[in-house]
Amino acid sequence: MTSDRADVAGLRPVVEATLRSVLGMNDFEHDDLVQCALEHVLRGIDKGAYHGTSPLRSWAATIARNVAIDALRSRSRDRSLFVRDESDEALSEKASADDGPDRIAEMRRRCEAIEVALLQLPPQTAEVVYLHDSLGYRLEEVAESVGMSVAAAQSRLVRGRRRVVDWMCAFEANDNDAAVTDDDSARP
Repeated sequence: MTSDRADVAGLRPVVEATLRSVLGMNDFEHDDLVQCALEHVLRGIDKGAYHGTSPLRSWAATIARNVAIDALRSRSRDRSLFVRDESDEALSEKASADDGPDRIAEMRRRCEAIEVALLQLPPQTAEVVYLHDSLGYRLEEVAESVGMSVAAAQSRLVRGRRRVVDWMCAFEANDNDAAVTDDDSARP
């Protein structure tokens, strides 16, 4: 297997071409995904997953394709996490450079609310959600760092996301009720 490991340096063009064919020419994560795919290839060789029954280049291309597909799936999940409905303006608005102090205060308040929501979760669930959704680690990396299977990490991620979103919806509803009550008390 040492000769296979030495051949990895020559696999970069194959990995790059495979990623470009799946993700397009100008993918913003291209360099990171190339690195990730090459790391998967090395780990596979070291763990004995590559048996030499197919050419190393084909095996590396398959790994690169799987890394690209995982990236696409992750992006899709990330887009759907915080935007339940496109008509929901409050969740789908993007901050702009000309936001005023009120908008900045509102965004800060929501970030604090998300922090509180994470504190409501069991510690391992909160850690999985934070590592994956806030820091951007891949699910496999999260599972390895917290010492659980990928399936267990994914299950915690799904349940944790659901609870955070539910908590945020309740927070928004309570906040809106408080605003109405404050407005009513200001009237004579």
